[in-house]
Amino acid sequence: VDAKLEGLALGRLHGATCALQTVKSHYSELNEFISQRRSKLHTVDTELTRVKEELSKIDTSELVVGGRESVDHPWKYYPGSSSTVEVSCPVQVRSYRTSISSNKNYTKWLDVRMRGNIVKGRLTSSWWASHSGALEAYVYSYDRYAHEISRLKEQRDALAAKKTAILRELHARDEQIGRTSQEMQQLEKTAHILGKILGDLKRERLSLDEYIKYGIVYINSNSLDDQQLIKEYSKLVDKDSDSNSL
Repeated sequence: VDAKLEGLALGRLHGATCALQTVKSHYSELNEFISQRRSKLHTVDTELTRVKEELSKIDTSELVVGGRESVDHPWKYYPGSSSTVEVSCPVQVRSYRTSISSNKNYTKWLDVRMRGNIVKGRLTSSWWASHSGALEAYVYSYDRYAHEISRLKEQRDALAAKKTAILRELHARDEQIGRTSQEMQQLEKTAHILGKILGDLKRERLSLDEYIKYGIVYINSNSLDDQQLIKEYSKLVDKDSDSNSL
């Protein structure tokens, strides 16, 4: 019986050891994969945050400069002079601002009007006075940067989809590595019990209580198949053993 048990234990120990090496290798590969995906997730998340911040700055109704025209008219011996200034923008003008660089006592803006994507006005000056100034057109930021906003939104959506895919993949791998870890622990426990069985079989002496306990297994050995025999013996060498693992 001892020879039979030793053969069974050696065979199962060899199988458990080989299986454990395979599972450990798979566990290491999973960890490496998860590490790489987490690094990729960090990169995607950082880029997604940057894109969102850029969008928040320009996808607003804030007024921004859409165009600017200036005029510098020298003084002449005229009863008065006038320069028409027109600013054209690629999008609708929402507001405007005028400024005067020459003597404000003799210079003023007249007839400044907005129409569609154009703002237009006249800078005038009185007798012998020069005039200089500028007309600025203001547009909504989301109009001014519409093309850039569209590009950033596409980029944002693509990054968000990529982030979701990575998170889903990580969740699946986390579950897989949990199962692999349990399998590894079970194989380690199996190898440990089989090692104890082999060590126990080499004992030269048994106490009276041990002799009685072991005797029951030996007496019933003929009625037990290989699996049952090694399970029963494992209970003798390891009270905490899970015989289902053998």
